[in-house]
Amino acid sequence: MKKIYSFLLNQSLIFIKNRYNRLLAGLLTLLVFNSFFSLGQATYKWIQTGAADWTVATNWMPSRTAAPNDILQFNNGATTTPINIPTETIGQLLVSGNTIVNLQGAVAGNVLTISGLTGVDLSVATGSSLNINGASALTIVLGTGATGVITGNMTFSNAAHKLDAADINGITFNSPAIFTQATDCTGSVFTTSTTGNTIIFSAGTIFVQGDGANPFDLAIPASKVVFNTGSLYIFQNPSSSPAFSGRTYANFQFAGS
Repeated sequence: MKKIYSFLLNQSLIFIKNRYNRLLAGLLTLLVFNSFFSLGQATYKWIQTGAADWTVATNWMPSRTAAPNDILQFNNGATTTPINIPTETIGQLLVSGNTIVNLQGAVAGNVLTISGLTGVDLSVATGSSLNINGASALTIVLGTGATGVITGNMTFSNAAHKLDAADINGITFNSPAIFTQATDCTGSVFTTSTTGNTIIFSAGTIFVQGDGANPFDLAIPASKVVFNTGSLYIFQNPSSSPAFSGRTYANFQFAGS
């Protein structure tokens, strides 16, 4: 009888040990998964309308803890003004759903860098707009390997805001996109960095020059911008003249003084 009890006790201990090992392994797997997830990219949706602070975590869903690979979405169909934008790096910036976004920097000279993940990294869908209209100059830059595709609209106004990409063909405007360099957006809107052919206007797109320097920005024959056949350049800057010598346009409309 003692042998039977001893045998049963040993089997019970073995059973308990195996269950414990399996439970421990499960917990370790869960911890590893959670650690991986916490280090991975996160998607945040802007949930405010009107003016609201970019840096306030609860203006995003879920509540945002800023990281350099964040995917930020604006798709609530409203007109919204994210203010107090700092210098920071994100993974992607996506605007869709007939949403109008008016970015405003915290102080002049701040740079919003889009580092790039899988897919298009700066996207403005048809019917949506991504504007910069604050009094503090703000720059959006696409890092190496990041790509931008714009079919909606962009308007920069009220300060010397900039748009640039590290790579050739980094940002493409596709029909029916319209980019407007509006009142008080002075200087070279696509920057004077040394990389040329970073901004592409495809057939059916429009660049409206309402203020500032010409969009080519670099010394001839280099250029920051390419106007492909079928694109339209509208010059309506009352205080300057368009650039002609050594420059190539597709369709050209003069509406200046």
